Amino acid sequence: ISFISNAKKLDGGWESSEWFGDYLPNANGWIYHIDLGWCFPVIDSQQNHWLWLEEYGWVWTTPSVWPYLYRNDTSSWIYLLQRKSGPALIFDRTYEHFLPIHK
Repeated sequence: ISFISNAKKLDGGWESSEWFGDYLPNANGWIYHIDLGWCFPVIDSQQNHWLWLEEYGWVWTTPSVWPYLYRNDTSSWIYLLQRKSGPALIFDRTYEHFLPIHK
């Protein structure tokens, strides 16, 4: 079973979602996302995706708002600038600055 519904299976155990991107699921429940790095996902039947990220705590997203993520601990929004070359970045709307993602 895929972590994301309708994800395609890729070589080496990786999966690819049209909206979420590429990630490697692990048997312990963690995933390695190509841009976010390690995160722990919790998904409900309404397609609410909660992710635990070490640097940001619990964040929420869904296909209709991705790549925006809602930070639970600060009640604010962050935006994932997906990797084209080099590391992906997070734009923190509260502090209006870009942060690198440490993987």
